[in-house]
Amino acid sequence: KGERNLLIIGAGVMLLFFLTLTIGAVVSGLAHGETEMNTLAWVLSRIAMGAFSFGQIGAGIAGLMLLRKQFSQPPKPAE
Repeated sequence: KGERNLLIIGAGVMLLFFLTLTIGAVVSGLAHGETEMNTLAWVLSRIAMGAFSFGQIGAGIAGLMLLRKQFSQPPKPAE
């Protein structure tokens, strides 16, 4: 149950992250007075970069969760 909650929180954070990234990219694109097409391409590249770094963070978290699960299990009695 705890891991499911973590997954929901993670998804929410990711969504928030993407929204912030997109809005930030659009605003800074408009601030520089770029044409719409340039801004759109720039936004997409920013989102792609964000997705990549977020994927790395996600992989790290998943790895840590797996390690925690491994260590929290009681050691099997040696025969």
